[in-house]
Amino acid sequence: MLANFASGGNKSCEKSEEPKDKEIEITKDASVSEVEVNEFFTYTINVKNTGEVDLTNVKVTDTLPDGIIAADQPDEREISFTVDELKVGETQEFTFDAQVTDSAQLDAELENIACVVTTELPEEECDDATVQVSEETIPIEPPVDKEEPVKDQPESLPVTGPEAVA
Repeated sequence: MLANFASGGNKSCEKSEEPKDKEIEITKDASVSEVEVNEFFTYTINVKNTGEVDLTNVKVTDTLPDGIIAADQPDEREISFTVDELKVGETQEFTFDAQVTDSAQLDAELENIACVVTTELPEEECDDATVQVSEETIPIEPPVDKEEPVKDQPESLPVTGPEAVA
């Protein structure tokens, strides 16, 4: 039996390129492990491109649990950050201050989860940080009036002139 192969000229055998890995890592930490009601602390979220391709439209979403508010956005339950591009090996850090509110249950563990998605990786990668609410409560103090009275000055000056009453 003979096999007959037609030759189409010099064709090189091209090897198909292996698909490159698309991977991302997220870590979340709290600046404290135990916190009192009304106390402020900081959350830090790090997102790292651990794959072999640049990632685009990187969106981090952090949904705060009941009993915790973001210091600069107290009415928002969801905090989000966006980065246009995260290059291979690059890490982006996000931080925000939070406060435990008086609605937090004392002696409770409050778990806070942050997740990241990208155009290339639409499935969420998540990590959490937990703080323990202590039995103590930091009192909320009213704002301090920054104007201090000038010493040795009467609180009101005597009225003189035609409006003066004898």
